[in-house]
Amino acid sequence: MRSTAIALLGAVLLLSGSGSRAAPVRSTTVPIPIEEEFVVAQQLHVDSSLDAIVTQLLGAGLFESGAKLHYEGRYRVVETSPGIFSGSYGGVLTGSYLGEGWSFEYAAAMDTDALLNKVWKLDSKGTWKKGPYAGKNFKDKGQIVEKTDHTADLDIEIETDGVTPKIKTTAAGLKKDKGGGKLKVSGDFEVVDDAGKTHKEKVGIELDQATKTFTSKVTSAFAGYGFVVLENKGSFTSSGCVADCPVGETSFDITITQVPEPATPLLLSAGFIGMLGLRRRKPC
Repeated sequence: MRSTAIALLGAVLLLSGSGSRAAPVRSTTVPIPIEEEFVVAQQLHVDSSLDAIVTQLLGAGLFESGAKLHYEGRYRVVETSPGIFSGSYGGVLTGSYLGEGWSFEYAAAMDTDALLNKVWKLDSKGTWKKGPYAGKNFKDKGQIVEKTDHTADLDIEIETDGVTPKIKTTAAGLKKDKGGGKLKVSGDFEVVDDAGKTHKEKVGIELDQATKTFTSKVTSAFAGYGFVVLENKGSFTSSGCVADCPVGETSFDITITQVPEPATPLLLSAGFIGMLGLRRRKPC
């Protein structure tokens, strides 16, 4: 799989030049290393895209708990002047889901905007293997903005050949906390399926610089399924360079699981009150 990803990414890792920009502004927050920004961007891209696909299939009554997929990716960074970066990443996600082999290709080009935010222009593609769109190709377009205030926004649209409307995933103000050698990202995804129904998802990422490892989890609630969780664990490499960096690598495994919703005191109380109501109802 690594050789397949390397062949795919040859064109992706060509870097565009950057124009003149304002000088970086000093910040009192703990800086986030650029390689961590690239690893998080890939996590957000792959997690949000796959989550939208799993959500869409759930709407058609299709779900497989315990399915596993594997991602292999690469990234490259250039720092043209202090605090001004450009670069790119790309990768391949493959695995079996619902008894079929799936393959997704992910890529993004990154640049620094006038406000010193890091902006990734997203691109991915694949083919539906199950569900009402089986056999149709799809692609996603969008962007991730990693802001100087340690928050991030995400906006992705998945377009299937000959199908309208598009599936959309957005996130605003994802929070990034850096400290103790770790980076934590938390917030919400909002997925709007092709029927216009909105689904809320919780996302959390934790990256450890010392071990060059990370985990992430996307959790959502579905009636009849309890909680559906996309959980991944992986690792990354980086050169620690300042100027033109050799290619870093990212690798992780995603597991899709179902967690039954536990009975809570509130739910039990509601059920008990409902039973009392039935007992008190007068016969017709």
